[in-house]
Amino acid sequence: MNQLLDPPQPSLFAPIQEHPNLLMPSVEPFYETRSGAAYLGDSRDLLKAMPDASVNLVFTSPPYALHFKKAYGNVSKSDYVDWFLTFAREVHRVLTDDGSFVLNIGGSWNPGEPRARCTTSSS
Repeated sequence: MNQLLDPPQPSLFAPIQEHPNLLMPSVEPFYETRSGAAYLGDSRDLLKAMPDASVNLVFTSPPYALHFKKAYGNVSKSDYVDWFLTFAREVHRVLTDDGSFVLNIGGSWNPGEPRARCTTSSS
């Protein structure tokens, strides 16, 4: 195993904890090491399978609200907030009290916005 991926000596850091794949015994990991597990699937379904307050970090880059429909299933700008709230509620539920949520969302541009405002001043 790559030494960079080996976990540090537990006695020097945090107490030994159960392996993360025990959080979702009914879901098979896509990839697994001694340090953790990665899952492949719809994050909304995977989050629902997790117990409350069981995750220290959620790091995500969900589909953006773009002008044009993409193959991966982005929603329209007008529906984006409602769509995202279903995901955000599950993230909030599974995060520990001291957990972190890192969200990467892309910017988008609406034609004609922001409207430039020119002001002139006479001196």
